[in-house]
Amino acid sequence: DTSMDATYTYSNVKEDGSALLSFIFNNIKMKAEGPMAEMMGQMGDQTPKEIKGTQTVDPFFKITNTKMEGASNSMMQMMGGNSISEIFAFVAFPTKPVAIGDTWEADVPTMGGMFEKGAKMTGKFIGAGEIGDKKVWNLQFTGKPKMTIDIGKMMAENPNQGEGMPPMNILMEGTTSMLIKVAIDQTTFQVVSVDS
Repeated sequence: DTSMDATYTYSNVKEDGSALLSFIFNNIKMKAEGPMAEMMGQMGDQTPKEIKGTQTVDPFFKITNTKMEGASNSMMQMMGGNSISEIFAFVAFPTKPVAIGDTWEADVPTMGGMFEKGAKMTGKFIGAGEIGDKKVWNLQFTGKPKMTIDIGKMMAENPNQGEGMPPMNILMEGTTSMLIKVAIDQTTFQVVSVDS
């Protein structure tokens, strides 16, 4: 279970609708149970204090060219490498007009190999709402992708990031049931919140 505060800004909007999305994550907190909790205890307080980065987003909010700072340590690898920066990758706008209750299909982001390639999720237009003084459109995404987390493989591929961690061979596999709620500003169409 990971929580954090996120701040992001849009800039360099081009004629094709693509833009640069800059983000800052801080106040990062992690909770775990079982073997993962034991590993975290052995590593001590190595959770990143702040993560900065940029991404390119197209008009339908498909994310490419992720670049990050402040995440080059073993704890970040346990958090899935670049996956923490891909939280907005679960936002997928429909490519055709939709009415309340309509659905569309979108790709599940692989999250650095955590989810199977080609997995799909279903987007749904829930309707209008408010967050603070902002009027928003509410979207919902659901899916059941297969998930694989291979700690040993991640450490072998990133030996410098595994510094300080004892050798381990832990493989976690299963199916994840996703429910992601997204709020979009009705005026700017920027993402106001992502709740999963």
